[in-house]
Amino acid sequence: MRKPLVTALAGAFFVATAGVAAQAAQAEPARWSGCPMDEFCVYEGPHGSGRVATFRTGSFNLAHQGLHNGGRSAWNRTDHPWCWEDKPTQTFDPLQVVRFAKRLEDVGAELPIRAVHQWDNRHCRY
Repeated sequence: MRKPLVTALAGAFFVATAGVAAQAAQAEPARWSGCPMDEFCVYEGPHGSGRVATFRTGSFNLAHQGLHNGGRSAWNRTDHPWCWEDKPTQTFDPLQVVRFAKRLEDVGAELPIRAVHQWDNRHCRY
């Protein structure tokens, strides 16, 4: 009598824990999602997590796109280099460039991405 009861309890535990694991997997948002081809995307969190803002040419202040604290990661899905800065600006440091088809995994919370622009001779030179 004990063996079937133990087996039944073990089976019920497995089903219950599998359901919890499936719910946890569903609750975890997909990383690097929401970034269309031919756009530059900035994510609120590290490694492509959190809210995303997408761009074709850029933004001098990401707060205008809802990223009030800036972004911590980015994905360049364009054929052009992009520059970024840790402050709202219209002029960019040529050393902070994201080459085409590259990702910034985590710039850190201390110097978040606050402005981005596609390379051109006026805003972003390298």
